[in-house]
Amino acid sequence: MNKINIDLFSEFCYEVFSAAPYAYWLKEQGKLGKITTCKGMKPYYYFCDDVEEKYEKRSLDNLNNGVQNLPNNWIHHNPDVSEGKNGIHDYSQWIRPPYEEYYKNDEILPDDEYVVVYNQFGKDEMGKPLTRYFDLECLYNIFNTLTESGYKVIYIRPGDTDFTLDQNDFNQQNIPAFGKGIYSEVDGIGYINDHELTDYYDDVHSFNNLLKQHDYTFNELQLRVLANAKSYVTISGGSAILQLLYQRPTVIYATCNREVLPEYWEEKAYYQVISNNNAIPVIDKNVDIYKRGYQDYSELYEKVKQL
Repeated sequence: MNKINIDLFSEFCYEVFSAAPYAYWLKEQGKLGKITTCKGMKPYYYFCDDVEEKYEKRSLDNLNNGVQNLPNNWIHHNPDVSEGKNGIHDYSQWIRPPYEEYYKNDEILPDDEYVVVYNQFGKDEMGKPLTRYFDLECLYNIFNTLTESGYKVIYIRPGDTDFTLDQNDFNQQNIPAFGKGIYSEVDGIGYINDHELTDYYDDVHSFNNLLKQHDYTFNELQLRVLANAKSYVTISGGSAILQLLYQRPTVIYATCNREVLPEYWEEKAYYQVISNNNAIPVIDKNVDIYKRGYQDYSELYEKVKQL
């Protein structure tokens, strides 16, 4: 039987939605050959014996970055089956890799129920102010709600050295606010960033600190942390897609791109299909944010309480 190789250096969202499930399907059919991917991505293809981490930069050119060879080669819909409707894909060559089974462990808070809060800073529509992130006050409210309900929290916000960058990431680095990260002035303390905020809680753990305590790469530890979590509070995009693959309740804050469209969250759309209907959207359109001058996290807080 001829083997099929996958050679890919696309955006991360395509890796976790289009490539890894296709590779797992090929593996189940006995057809999977070699996988060539970006630096740090081998843990996502744990089921393949021949993985080369070759690429140091991702490309947005889906006609030449390997996406063109995948069954679902457009993240927003598959035109062969969608009839132009967003979120509709073909699952005939798609099997969800069982990351939650493979990466389940007794190392990461094994005796505690915890929620992962996954943040980012950047990745909005290019040329517009950043809106798709949890600010410090928002994190404070989320942490308080979860810890007062008896949960531990693991907080993750990747830096730009924790993953292979694409052109959007490089462009975002030119935005003045990007390099400053998420900071705010706190009464009696002064200016602190989001990672430093976790130090003021006994039950909130920074992923950065866990990374120092364990002998794993960023992605190896991330997959293990997600495997033990009860649920997730996250930002729309590639990281949210990864969390949805674990099929646990996932509150997703979306401000831009097609994720603000209602049809993106319908039962047959891929956010719900891959998560077994565990995707919980909070839509706060960036056009509305620009008008009012701030993000409205009120619905997000209610959804977190419902977790």
